[in-house]
Amino acid sequence: MHYLLGALLTPLLPFIRDEFVLDYTQAGLLLSVYSWAYGISQLPAGYLANRVGLRLIMTIGISGVAVVGLLVGLSTSLIL
Repeated sequence: MHYLLGALLTPLLPFIRDEFVLDYTQAGLLLSVYSWAYGISQLPAGYLANRVGLRLIMTIGISGVAVVGLLVGLSTSLIL
């Protein structure tokens, strides 16, 4: 489910564009921000996994993705 949430952004982008009335630049920015945030978060997550344990980091990461995925589903504007 973790990877599915991230992978769904690209095929759902036309529907997101229509729902929030975004132009192509804003839709591309949305995809870029997600990709950058995902990529940058990998460095501290790897470091913390070595320090505090993989199980704890996986639990926090999966829980965080679930909460944020729910909040994104409830958002009503691009800024949210």
